[in-house]
Amino acid sequence: MQSQSIRKPLKNYPQKYILCFISFFWGCMVLPTFAQNKPLTTEEILKTDSTDGFIRERLDSLAELLHEMNAKFFKKNKVLTVALKEAPPFILKKGSRYEGVSIDLWEEIATKLGIQFKYKEFPDMISITQAVRQDKVDICISPLTVTGDRIKDFKFSQPFYIADLVLTVKDKPSNEFAVVRHILLNTIQPMLLLVGTTVLFGLLIWLIERNKNPDFQKDGMGFMDGVWWSAVTITTVGYGDKAPRTPLGKFVALIWMFWAVFIISSFTAKMSSAMTVDAIESELNHLQNLGQQKLGSVTGSSSEDFMNHYHYHYKAYSSPLEGLRALQHDEIEGFVYDEPICNYLIQAYGMGIDLKIVPRALSKEYYSFSVPKRNAGLLEVVNPLLVEIIDDVSWKAELYRYDLK
Repeated sequence: MQSQSIRKPLKNYPQKYILCFISFFWGCMVLPTFAQNKPLTTEEILKTDSTDGFIRERLDSLAELLHEMNAKFFKKNKVLTVALKEAPPFILKKGSRYEGVSIDLWEEIATKLGIQFKYKEFPDMISITQAVRQDKVDICISPLTVTGDRIKDFKFSQPFYIADLVLTVKDKPSNEFAVVRHILLNTIQPMLLLVGTTVLFGLLIWLIERNKNPDFQKDGMGFMDGVWWSAVTITTVGYGDKAPRTPLGKFVALIWMFWAVFIISSFTAKMSSAMTVDAIESELNHLQNLGQQKLGSVTGSSSEDFMNHYHYHYKAYSSPLEGLRALQHDEIEGFVYDEPICNYLIQAYGMGIDLKIVPRALSKEYYSFSVPKRNAGLLEVVNPLLVEIIDDVSWKAELYRYDLK
């Protein structure tokens, strides 16, 4: 009776769970040992101190085996077609040779995996994304941004760089009169306080010292001597030609010295604040009026998706360099694109005098490699090495070499 109660659940147990258990046992314990040429006996299993540790070892071995199988498949079966387009400093073309951050990263991964490949260049963003979408290439190493629409059509690797989407504008010379006027209006109060207290302490020191100190005349000119002394004291010049000699005069002078430090500090802070606020207001005006400006972007890029999302009116260009040159020639008022690429092009083509990047990010861009959906297995061997490389200290040196953060 007791034995029947035990066998009954086994008899009714779903066959799919039994098959899953057998598959798990084979995959975790038997298959990895065959790959390592180390047959595992029942006695060895029973002698294992920790079952959890044993299972983890088998799972690790299985993962390594799958990794090796994927690597061998891509190594032996074909030469990969690697899609790219110029996107400095990530991909630069010098003659028939390519270099840049993405090139260095991919070639290090391919070398470690023993993968053979050939580069295939595309002219613009639309053609390269279509090639990946239509399964005409094996992998794209151009820095494509991960977006909701793209992730439906193809697979992305782990991001290897995070960039800011920024606005680049014409660096027009500022109206010096307007700047001075703005600073004066914002510093008039501390300036009046400074002048008023200088005159007040000059008057006090003259009233105290005029009858006992020949440095301060008794007539009206003596008042000017007091103001002179007060001015050279607050500016810490201290010529020493005039100085209080009475105890009360020295006490007032001591108060003035400490009070002057406070006034000068307040005046300096107000001046700095006025100039900083002026610069920030200029940046905010650019961003707040984004919808009213004549803007440019790159066809097929994530920046174009950003413009469409917010319903901004813009002109599409085939490349970021074309868009920046249009901005330089006043064809547009602002150009929206990725900061590292814009910054590199502005410096490389000597446009720094005319153009400036507004230091406020519109959004974040995650750069990744991409593959067609049928080639997702390639990412299983690429991702671990990619993460290993970008976690290494040498990756920071690589970014620094191309003037990237």
